[in-house]
Amino acid sequence: MPSKGPWKYIHFTWYDDLLFNLDEDPSELHDRSGDLSPRHALSELRGILDLEVDTEAVTSAGFAAQDRMLARFANGNSGAALADIFRGRMGKGLATVPAAGAKRRFG
Repeated sequence: MPSKGPWKYIHFTWYDDLLFNLDEDPSELHDRSGDLSPRHALSELRGILDLEVDTEAVTSAGFAAQDRMLARFANGNSGAALADIFRGRMGKGLATVPAAGAKRRFG
């Protein structure tokens, strides 16, 4: 997440990037990545990040770590138990789907 001046850039490897002007929007509620006026800031910050980090490698490592964690949770827990574990982090409605997926994938 590089920043320069008022600009903060957030990169997601497989999703849209985000750009915020922290002077105008300190709560980061209005993504400016699609605006024409800050295109220079977006390009510059993306270049800084590319020089410092291999984002594909970081993303892949993160998903691999997540898979290992899910495998640990799935082994020995029922789908209902997994939903209970996930409920505290995701809320009741969202917890059921990843719990069922983890159970199918990891057993």
